[in-house]
Amino acid sequence: MASDEVKQATGEAPTAQEQLVRCSAELQQAAAELAAAELSGDFRRTAVLEDEIGVLHRLIEKLTAKAAVEAATEAQGDAVALRERLAREYGAALAALAPNLDHARRATAAAAAAAHACTTTWAAAARLLYEVRILEMRFAIGEMALDALPTSPVAALVVLFGDEIERAARLSIRQPLPAHDSTASNSPEQTAVYKMIAAHEAVSTLGADLKLSSELLALFAKAGMPERKRIQRSDPAVIGTSEPRPSPLDVPGILQGAIVGVNPSPLPLTPEAKAEREENIKRATRRNAQVLRAASEDEKIEAALTNGKRGMRG
Repeated sequence: MASDEVKQATGEAPTAQEQLVRCSAELQQAAAELAAAELSGDFRRTAVLEDEIGVLHRLIEKLTAKAAVEAATEAQGDAVALRERLAREYGAALAALAPNLDHARRATAAAAAAAHACTTTWAAAARLLYEVRILEMRFAIGEMALDALPTSPVAALVVLFGDEIERAARLSIRQPLPAHDSTASNSPEQTAVYKMIAAHEAVSTLGADLKLSSELLALFAKAGMPERKRIQRSDPAVIGTSEPRPSPLDVPGILQGAIVGVNPSPLPLTPEAKAEREENIKRATRRNAQVLRAASEDEKIEAALTNGKRGMRG
């Protein structure tokens, strides 16, 4: 793999994996700076870093999927070759299917005609046997010895072909492709990765039952499960909060109370109390950053309305 200096000199674009490593490092750095800004009460810097981290999270999400697709290209050569061979075998199976179906159709028609004739004869024999026995019952005639009536042709056919029909029915079910996440907001790379994961899970769990080819099973085992690591957003990286938004008039009091504290204890803080105090400071800073962001949005809306009124007067 070429170094970054070589790629810069040749104009070669970095891979998605290289971009992912760089963005992950930037995210870690931004998260560390955000923690420091929150602890110091710098809510303006906190607001900027929260926006930056949000952008990095979205970029990492897309790059993770793109890197997984790039990684899959290493085994695509084997997959394409196997697909070509399987496609040829599929064509041969379709070609052999037509004469087999025609033979089965003729055999079925002959069997149906024979079964119909046999059933007609059997029904006549059954009617005659009934007439003989009902005559004997009505007129108290002794029962005549007759050969037993065999099993009906329908029952014989069910016994004869039942097992074969059941086995053929199990083999005649077309296996559907596995479902995958197809949300419209997914990027093409994300959709491709979701398909890759669904296909791998289906082959891993159902491959033996479906009696898939050993070559396909071996290729899937060689490639392994596609990596799909979602970046879990830690607390510093969460943009916004569900807590009630304080009034801008309360910001100075909140900020001062968070940084300086009210009536601080002369005793040294325990580690638990210190951690809780730092978390309170961070939480207050995040609230103040949210107020700042909301105030900035309000100013933009007010400026747009003012410009609109001026345009109307003009």
